[in-house]
Amino acid sequence: MTRIALRPTRFGTALAAILLSTLLAAPVTSTAQKKNQSGGDTYSEIAQAFVASLKKERIKNVVISDFTGPDGQVTPFGSWLADRLSFAGSWAPVDVLDRKKFATELTGLRSADANDFDWAKIQSLSMAQDTAVLLGSYAPAEGGIGVTLTSAAWRKVRLAPTVIRAKIELTSEMQAHLPGGIESLAPPNGIYTEAQGGLSPCDCDNQQFNIQRTHPGVEKGEASFSMVIQPDGKITDLSQCKSSGTLTGDLCRDLLDAPKTFGWACKPAKNIDGRPVPARKYIHVSYACGDNGRNLCYVYSQKMQ
Repeated sequence: MTRIALRPTRFGTALAAILLSTLLAAPVTSTAQKKNQSGGDTYSEIAQAFVASLKKERIKNVVISDFTGPDGQVTPFGSWLADRLSFAGSWAPVDVLDRKKFATELTGLRSADANDFDWAKIQSLSMAQDTAVLLGSYAPAEGGIGVTLTSAAWRKVRLAPTVIRAKIELTSEMQAHLPGGIESLAPPNGIYTEAQGGLSPCDCDNQQFNIQRTHPGVEKGEASFSMVIQPDGKITDLSQCKSSGTLTGDLCRDLLDAPKTFGWACKPAKNIDGRPVPARKYIHVSYACGDNGRNLCYVYSQKMQ
């Protein structure tokens, strides 16, 4: 049975005095459920769900990027999925741009870090072609695949993105394009990525906390690390923190200590079938020091999923 959850979501940055805010789940403004009872074309259902949202934003064009797998990599199967969705017959009145015509631009949308996108390039493509860019990911599910698709569109500012999670049932057509069985799509290490491939986000309490930090001069930078949330909610595998600027040592130490220091209690991600799975959660923050004329640093959430 197909499950499509249409979730218009607004991304934002919360800035508070000396606030270290980790990755937050974006607020949901509305939710609609649609289930396929007749075994119909699930690609068309996904297209229809996006069209309903894109029309509200007066978006007339869409281009679909290659889907990425659980390891963040593009595969021939992910390219086939994008082509298949592009050819769905339910996009009217939204026009679907030819993926072949924009192959170079679409190939360059991934950043050097395979787990992220180059948002500057996505924005450039969106504004140059007056189009929404659909970013997709997939993961194996029971009798099919789970997918997550997010729209990215700009005019003068970024428009409210739409996030859709759905399950596409295994068909003979899909089977012919798989590198093996459905299980061949699973990440080799068994660890998925939250909010990708139909997975829900991991939900952790106490992710917002205050840190007293002083720093002479004016400086801006970013920091990030990741951790794995196990099916029982335990936090494991904290990755090495990366940070720019001279705050690297102190800031990274605070970040990596935060889950234990502030007693984060996490709920695991669930796949499209509702089963808890181990999933990696990425924490990204930005900081600015000295902007207020005092030797204080403000740290705030830089990216949301």
